[in-house]
Amino acid sequence: MPKAPISPPTPTRAELDAALLTRAGTLEETPYPILLLALAVREESAVLELRSKHMEKDVVFDEGSPVECRSNIATETLGRFLVASGRLSEKDCHTALNLAASRTVPLGEILTERELLTPTELDRTLQQNLGRKLLEPFRWKRGTWKVLYDVPPATSALRVKVPQLLVTGIMKIETQEAAEEAVAFARRKYLAIARDPLFGLGELRLSSDQRKVVDAAHNGRCSTRSVSRRRSIAQNGTYAAEAIWCRYELRISPPASALKMLRNALRIDPNCAMANLYVGKLHAVLGNQLEAEAYLNRAAVLMPNDRHGVEVAKGLK
Repeated sequence: MPKAPISPPTPTRAELDAALLTRAGTLEETPYPILLLALAVREESAVLELRSKHMEKDVVFDEGSPVECRSNIATETLGRFLVASGRLSEKDCHTALNLAASRTVPLGEILTERELLTPTELDRTLQQNLGRKLLEPFRWKRGTWKVLYDVPPATSALRVKVPQLLVTGIMKIETQEAAEEAVAFARRKYLAIARDPLFGLGELRLSSDQRKVVDAAHNGRCSTRSVSRRRSIAQNGTYAAEAIWCRYELRISPPASALKMLRNALRIDPNCAMANLYVGKLHAVLGNQLEAEAYLNRAAVLMPNDRHGVEVAKGLK
């Protein structure tokens, strides 16, 4: 008889400890966010093996923080991530990959050596790519997991904070319906800050809307209805655009479908720079040069300190 799934809203430390006792199970019974939380709270150094259909991920934890994610998803490699985000051309990527393979060195070393990326840009890109790899399993509702504790010491300088990863995953991946279902247990009740929280608020970067919810909870003025409303407001065009682009990069959504969804994101927020950028890039993929230039130029105006849109537009000419 399968055990009952852990209820996400209020897992206790004892429940989180119990979740890892078997060292293996299904994502239906113990969802990915609960596994992240359990390993982080226990400050474990381990490898979390995740399997869902044909997809595989091995997440390496060092004292409770993810520091590496090995994946069999082709679009999640560093080279594909750089090409998809417009930071590297297909030609430069292919050349760098061949050099890295022939010299048996990491791709990043070749990229900095050939001045395609600065060391600072490489570190930032590796961190961003790790974050995206860790977000994808939030979509996995079916699959299996296993925890291995006999692992060598981590050597990666990268580190992701689990509290922030959970907030980002909920905001970018989970649906409004799922969020409302998660707080249904407290309907018509007021929320407060826990006396013994699993993590401190200092470990989170909160948006202004999220901060208002926290302040209201501190003052005893926050109901589940206001949480749902704030989350809906915070889930603006930028959040939608990032989620849609992630689905496109992972080949979950084809270009035409992603383009349609991004247009809906622009209806939510016409001045969303990221939505304009991604719409422009998708038009370029689809061969619509005039439309691509228009959206990319619009993105460049909306984020004047970021040259990404300008560089992509130049590549069209």
